[in-house]
Amino acid sequence: MKLSNLSPSFCCFLLFFSISALSDLLRKRIPRWIFWLFLPPGLISFLLPLLPPEKGGALSLLLLPLSLLPGFLLLLLSHFSCSALGRGDAVFFLISALYLPLRSLLFLLFSAVFVSGLVGAFLLIRLRFQRRSARSLRFPFLPCLLPGLLLLTAISLFPSAF
Repeated sequence: MKLSNLSPSFCCFLLFFSISALSDLLRKRIPRWIFWLFLPPGLISFLLPLLPPEKGGALSLLLLPLSLLPGFLLLLLSHFSCSALGRGDAVFFLISALYLPLRSLLFLLFSAVFVSGLVGAFLLIRLRFQRRSARSLRFPFLPCLLPGLLLLTAISLFPSAF
């Protein structure tokens, strides 16, 4: 699976991200219907390149468990952190593995962790000045993917510039 010039698969992923991130931002949860809606197109976009004309399809099938690994690790983190990281975020990464190559998925994950660290630090500093406790501090994770996703989209649109 290759990420190039805003393929239909990547456009579907952008729609999936937009709906999920907006829901996470506004409601602090991602409804299950979003996952059920975007799972079938994700499976199709993953399985379509496995058809005979494209080389490397069998290798792509072997890489699926590896692509799903970040989502499963986030699911474990969600479970053992008493849902400090929501299960919806982990399921989002599981379904995203069907749309994106592993390298892009890892880039999004690490960029989101970096951005969420910056947001968390800013919020902690702000709470210190307001003399409020940070124990109940919660903010949505998926919107933190936006800077990395914008960079990934720019790379996809203008590969020669990078």
